[in-house]
Amino acid sequence: MKRSYLPIGAGAVALLAAVIILPSAAWADNGSISSVSSSGKSLSVVVSARVPVGSELVPSSIVMTVDGKAVPAALVQSEKALTSAAPRVAMLAIDTSGSMAGAPLAGVKQAADVLLADLPKDVEVGLVSFGDSVHLLAKPTLDRKVVSARIAGLVAAGNTTLYDAIDVALGQLGPSGPRLLCVLSDGQDTASRTSLAAVTASLRRAHLTTELIGYRTDVGQTTILAKLATAVHGRLVPVSDTGSLIKAFGVAAGTFATQVRVQGTLPAAPAKGTHVVVVSLRFGSVNIRQQTTFVASGPAVSGSGSPQATAASAVPFSRRTVGALLLLVFVALLLLLLAVLLPRRRADERLRSLEAYRVGASAAATAPPDVAGDTEHGIALTALGVSERFVERRGNGDKLAMLLDRANVRIKPGEWVLLRACGGVLAIALASILLGNLILGAVVGVLIAAACSHLYLSIKASRRTKAFEAALPDTLQLVASSIRTGFSLPQALDAAASGGTQPISGELNRALVDARLGAQLEDGLDSVADRMESQDLRWTVMAIRIQREVGGNLSEVLHTTARTMRDRAAMRRRVRALSAEGRLSAYILIALPILLTVFMYLTRREYLSLLWTSTPGLVLSALAIVGMVVGSLWMRTLAKVEV
Repeated sequence: MKRSYLPIGAGAVALLAAVIILPSAAWADNGSISSVSSSGKSLSVVVSARVPVGSELVPSSIVMTVDGKAVPAALVQSEKALTSAAPRVAMLAIDTSGSMAGAPLAGVKQAADVLLADLPKDVEVGLVSFGDSVHLLAKPTLDRKVVSARIAGLVAAGNTTLYDAIDVALGQLGPSGPRLLCVLSDGQDTASRTSLAAVTASLRRAHLTTELIGYRTDVGQTTILAKLATAVHGRLVPVSDTGSLIKAFGVAAGTFATQVRVQGTLPAAPAKGTHVVVVSLRFGSVNIRQQTTFVASGPAVSGSGSPQATAASAVPFSRRTVGALLLLVFVALLLLLLAVLLPRRRADERLRSLEAYRVGASAAATAPPDVAGDTEHGIALTALGVSERFVERRGNGDKLAMLLDRANVRIKPGEWVLLRACGGVLAIALASILLGNLILGAVVGVLIAAACSHLYLSIKASRRTKAFEAALPDTLQLVASSIRTGFSLPQALDAAASGGTQPISGELNRALVDARLGAQLEDGLDSVADRMESQDLRWTVMAIRIQREVGGNLSEVLHTTARTMRDRAAMRRRVRALSAEGRLSAYILIALPILLTVFMYLTRREYLSLLWTSTPGLVLSALAIVGMVVGSLWMRTLAKVEV
């Protein structure tokens, strides 16, 4: 029985810690940047401070940095000067979901009246309520009676559309000037169409003072509000009763009581792009340090501007330059490759000579003239030599040559590597331009080029191997019939090759050529089996060797072998038909998350961006990729039946 109370005790301790610790941490943030604007070399920042009444600003404490570089800064306007310089606006967003019914909403109404009374008279106040939907009850106005009447008429019901409410409130606050957004909610969002990522981005662009009040929330809901407050440099105040709520609203109203405008002088006009500004100052004994970002739209400048700003402005131009250079490199490599490959359209002269020897003609008479010396320039031969040396150092030249031969791609391994290099350069250039990042474009381009070239060879070799396997039983049947009529095995193979189709005709011709050059016919057929990865042909060659050693009817052996191959092929087709449902299910299960991810990326990118912009998202993405790979291999194993 004791263990059953442990979870309850742990939850009580966690809730008590949230009530005691979280408020103290949140109230430590006693300032915010309400607005920031730049004009030429001047940067103007409005700082809202939460300090005791009567605290005076210490002018010598003002420090401003832009992109990590200190700039001269001084006080320009105090709170009184700001009052006449620009209108000040506050928007109050109140949660009216069903969980706020009764005493919670009554306490909110009481605290909201205190907020209206504490705000300076020149501050325009607006009201937004949110439940199942968002209602703009009052646009920003100086008539506090209208706003108070709307607050008194609030009724709680439905779900929580927190993010939609913030989006509507931002639309009423305007683009600039001293502004306050005060949001009160007792739970996390449950019904908004707007995503958290979109709301966060809008708040960051607005550069206003944000107050988030978590009213009677649990630990999980407070954590969500805390993340939102941290992302926009705002403040979260968890409260549990009406008295604490009134105090929190009073502090929010004090945001407009102490505001100063600080102006910094930059060495040069800020370059186009995003910049980071940090302002530090002191009111009496209270130190305030706030950070925000601003986007400059001016052109890039040269000279003594900040290196961060110059780098930010140079990035787009640099990307275009890199993309253009990569395209030029690709064109150069492509022309170089064509200079190597076009003269080789005579294919492989050695194979043509051997084919001519097989049919009894003169190799010299059929060989095309050697035009390579006239067209292969020194630079082409140099590039090809580098590529061939690269293949030799890696030690996979024979394996690559076998794969090219199996796919019937009549080029050398060095030429294939050079061709892949050209494709890689093109892929890197296109990926860098599309993604806007050279490093990411290089990684993606290399992966795409490597995958596409490998798939091209693999698919072409697989199709040729399947065509060879499909034609082998009929070819063996023809060879067996020829032997029965009195032909020798080489003559029967020659007849089958002459009347056969590719690829089996060409492969048998190569085995016969090897035999005429002095090799054993069985060894030539073994080479064909290895080149085409044909287990059926290996068994056929083994049967021929056994017949040569022990004697017997070779025609009958080949007839039996061909019949066995047909039976095995029929069994494969039957198994493939029976396993079609399982394979189709595997394809759907593998494609579904990929297609869904692509769809979400195109339609709700801000919602999906958490998977690569946050640490938990990156961990989940890595686990998802690993799970996809393991699941794909597992389903492939289940659906694959060896015959």
